[in-house]
Amino acid sequence: CHAVMVLILSFLEPKDVVKATSDLRRGWGRYQIDDLLLHARLTPTDSRPLFRVIDEKVWRKCFGDAALNAQGLSFRAHPSLQSLNALRERVRSLNELAAVPIENDAKFTLLTIPDGGLTLDQLIQLAATPQAGHLAAAFDYINPSVATQYGNVPVEGGMVAISNGVVQGSRNRPVADQRALVERHGCQMPRLMDAVTLCVLTYMNSSATATGPVRLLNDTPWTYTRCSEQVTIFGGSYHLVVGGFAPAGLSVRSSNLGYESGGVCALRK
Repeated sequence: CHAVMVLILSFLEPKDVVKATSDLRRGWGRYQIDDLLLHARLTPTDSRPLFRVIDEKVWRKCFGDAALNAQGLSFRAHPSLQSLNALRERVRSLNELAAVPIENDAKFTLLTIPDGGLTLDQLIQLAATPQAGHLAAAFDYINPSVATQYGNVPVEGGMVAISNGVVQGSRNRPVADQRALVERHGCQMPRLMDAVTLCVLTYMNSSATATGPVRLLNDTPWTYTRCSEQVTIFGGSYHLVVGGFAPAGLSVRSSNLGYESGGVCALRK
């Protein structure tokens, strides 16, 4: 059955996951590719997992079915595996991320964005009213122009791999250099909602654990990621930045300047 297959694959290295499926072509379409990948041991050379996972289960645990349904948010069925090549390519692509140098070896999160057109305003509302046992995630500052221009802009759902910290060497560099840096690693700059969702869901999910809440892109040292979108302020265009996650909350600002606290996360779809 599917559960047994996932359990078996969870003990294998990625290259062995691909090898093991070579004898399972018949009937393979019944299995869900994302389930297999998320439960397989996608790891770098050391023993620490390459990925954290924020999936549908985390969303439902943090917010509850009623709150998600009230916002019109849902989760699509995982695409079934149509070919062995699809699994091989997905594992290869994800494993390449082990070579991307992230500050403090922070690695990546496999982040699910729900379908239904999640907006910044919706996430702010959800983050303020979590399920019992989870801490609310606050926002210390949101640039008023960002709130006006992006608060109600929906984003496409799906799963992305996004780094839990900024890429090494990306601080204090102009936008063009930061974009080129992540592209050299086969990645791109995150969207506003990728970065905000990563910080909010990581904090809320970890707040229910024994080790306590984790604030990514935090204030020790001050760290922000540049995002792909731009906001218009007094006729000028400025890139959005997300981070500075202090005890008072997360910040969403704008800046085109290179500065020491400003780097860029890496994202791969």
